[in-house]
Amino acid sequence: MHWGNLMIGKFSRLAGLIGFTLVLSNLSGCAIYHWFSPSDTVPPAPLIKFTPTQQVRELWSVDVGESRNAPMTPAVLPDGEIYAASDKGSLERIDEKGHVVWRIHTRHDLSGGVGADKNIEVVGAYDGTVLAYDSNGKLLWHAQASNQIVGVPAISNQYVVVRSLDGHVEAFSRKDGKSVWNIERELPPLIIKSHSGPVINGTLVWVGYPGGRLIGIDLLNGNEVFDLRVAEPRGATDIDRAVDVTGAPVITRNNNICAVAYQGRLACFDAHTGNLVWGRSLSSSAGITASEKDLFVSGQNGSVYAFDFTTGASLWRQPALRGRSLSTPQVWGDFVVVGDYQGYIHFIYKSSGIFAARLSTDGTPVVIRPQFAARGLVIQTTGGTLSEITLQ
Repeated sequence: MHWGNLMIGKFSRLAGLIGFTLVLSNLSGCAIYHWFSPSDTVPPAPLIKFTPTQQVRELWSVDVGESRNAPMTPAVLPDGEIYAASDKGSLERIDEKGHVVWRIHTRHDLSGGVGADKNIEVVGAYDGTVLAYDSNGKLLWHAQASNQIVGVPAISNQYVVVRSLDGHVEAFSRKDGKSVWNIERELPPLIIKSHSGPVINGTLVWVGYPGGRLIGIDLLNGNEVFDLRVAEPRGATDIDRAVDVTGAPVITRNNNICAVAYQGRLACFDAHTGNLVWGRSLSSSAGITASEKDLFVSGQNGSVYAFDFTTGASLWRQPALRGRSLSTPQVWGDFVVVGDYQGYIHFIYKSSGIFAARLSTDGTPVVIRPQFAARGLVIQTTGGTLSEITLQ
């Protein structure tokens, strides 16, 4: 029996919202997806009234197609070019002014992407197909991974690295798509299906895993260099023991590797030795981001947290977005920026946690971290609106 899409439950309040998925990983080779919002047990907080100290405006927007089944991350290049995809299989190139340069259909339902640099764009599909295109939208190669691609493929000068739902991490030659190495780790009975892909830092590939593990893999040969414990499974049931690392790990300026786990903790390790530097009890299915000296987390309950990334000291907590199913945060200038399940973009002062501004998009969830662009931030909603926003 193939890995399927058997829906065993859906909460009505956030129908269509991509929260996260529980996957029963070893039921005779089948997967049972259980879509629900992690905040369904917490009534969403109403939007608080405040006097904006900043004004946000939209520079442009374009419809790139819905991504309600798998959140897609736009790739923004240094020259301003943007590559965006939908889970129905479209891929398009958009210039810095929001004009569509080209649009193609990959003929696959997509589940991961877009990974890109100036010469290549890579997306992954539900059936495990990995597709690489050039800057003109021409197919360079396609390859077959073991299972559904999760998150954004990571790209280096030589390799494309993807993570699959079944626990495989595989490197392909960037030139022709030939498999270079492939590793597999045993998964616990129940896992959180996240949208976090691998992260390349130097010669290491970092991957967050179910069971609260953070794995460092040698990029050249696929050997495991580090196996770090972000969180320890606890409890009597498989659901209680689901402490998966769901957000992408972050490398800080002081060379710590930090990650956060659902029902677990936020932890930072020395990226050279793997030694634990500090840890704080915290749950998140969205993830973390770092500034020059601090870490910011979208907590499971909807609060936004700030920590000193050297010591782990708590700096502030903003609880007013409780239950609003926040995106991964982004740091931009003086602000921490997060999206929510109604498509609002919230600007919060990173020094104090006080609200600075708010912008409404198309009313559909913003799941993916806002991306840096030439003049501001690029936002992609699950409803298919891609836009660049900036402060006036």
